[in-house]
Amino acid sequence: MIKINIKDEPNCKWIHVEGRIDGVTAPELQSQINTLIEVGNTKLLMELEQVDYLSSAGLRVFMNGQKLLKRAGGELILYKASQPVFEIFQLSGFANIFTILTTDEELRAYLK
Repeated sequence: MIKINIKDEPNCKWIHVEGRIDGVTAPELQSQINTLIEVGNTKLLMELEQVDYLSSAGLRVFMNGQKLLKRAGGELILYKASQPVFEIFQLSGFANIFTILTTDEELRAYLK
């Protein structure tokens, strides 16, 4: 199960995700990301502190979103990834592709 909450923040859309991102829930998250990009958002901040599982289907969602945003001159930013999710990004090599912020101070500095 997944819960997705989107709110407007200065300079970006904040997407708070809770639960599992797997083959069952990944299409819902991909749809939300695609819709945000289609209406012109170029900076998406994904808060992943409450995500306890990320499968390869979930990694594809992030990669697809990043590719679409890069083409539009934007970026998908990962924020406060839970330890299991952060480890998956590191082991897969995806940590090199994304901006990953871990603290409120990093976030404030990045969004200035």
